[in-house]
Amino acid sequence: MKFDEIINIIFLNKSQYHTISDKDKIDGFYMINKKFSMKYPKIAKFLNNKDIDRASAVDMWFIHFKKINSIPYWYWGKSPFKKDKKKKLSGPDTKKIIEEFDLSDDEFKFLYDNYKDDVDFELKMIKRWEKNK
Repeated sequence: MKFDEIINIIFLNKSQYHTISDKDKIDGFYMINKKFSMKYPKIAKFLNNKDIDRASAVDMWFIHFKKINSIPYWYWGKSPFKKDKKKKLSGPDTKKIIEEFDLSDDEFKFLYDNYKDDVDFELKMIKRWEKNK
């Protein structure tokens, strides 16, 4: 049985839950626990023990969602854990800032790590100045 079918049974077709075999529950446990961890991280962390009976853990999730009769809005949403999206300056842009302000590499790294917006603004001004030359 596919993972999506198990999810549909858990949320939509509760009367068919008894048709899911223990093997299917064990096979789908990882993905089920991962998806439900978006909304319930503490429960998922508790169930993510290597010694836990995975089929029983899926049964616990089923009991937890027994009163919900539709797939929740958060289920298909993005993960709450955001990736750090630090934009790096290109080599020529870094070189422009270092040359303009006579900085060492360590000084530039410190400025960029702590005052990224100011460095970006200064780079924008340098490019504008070069364009209007």
